[in-house]
Amino acid sequence: MDQIEKKWLVLYTRPRWEKKIDRALKDHNFKSFCPLLHVTRKWADRLKSVGIPLFPSYIFVLANNYDIAKIMQISGVLHVVKHCGNPVVITIQEIENIKSTIRTYTDIEVVSLKPYTLGEQIKVKDGLLSHHEGIVTAYNGRLVILTIENLGFALTVKIKPEHLSRVGEPLQNLRAYQQV
Repeated sequence: MDQIEKKWLVLYTRPRWEKKIDRALKDHNFKSFCPLLHVTRKWADRLKSVGIPLFPSYIFVLANNYDIAKIMQISGVLHVVKHCGNPVVITIQEIENIKSTIRTYTDIEVVSLKPYTLGEQIKVKDGLLSHHEGIVTAYNGRLVILTIENLGFALTVKIKPEHLSRVGEPLQNLRAYQQV
């Protein structure tokens, strides 16, 4: 990352501190972006519209390498998100796409696309097939397609990721497996 040129970086924050940190960054003259979804919550005596972060524990900030030291001094900022030792950079177009999406749609949910890798051996922890082990063969929307080999046959099932847990390392040769 260029030392002087400012780019959109991703900060990882303490849980439920996103809005506080967004305010603190703006108070320190940084351009920041904390995408919020406005939802209606029910209290015992009333309904209230509240803004909840689209990406829990993440916030975007326009900064360069010199700014990072100042940003890290803000209470609640845990670290700058990095990949291969370098800060993750978000393009202006991606920031604009996020802004456009939250302006246009009200029913948005952030879901991890692939909580498990293809070929990974996992165990079913809930439901009719609990305690069975299988191999992730594909994904279909929010469901994991799992192949369970037992008693001389293979059973392929679609299971919600929250009903699974990791067992071993992914298999190395997965050319037969593909995303559905």
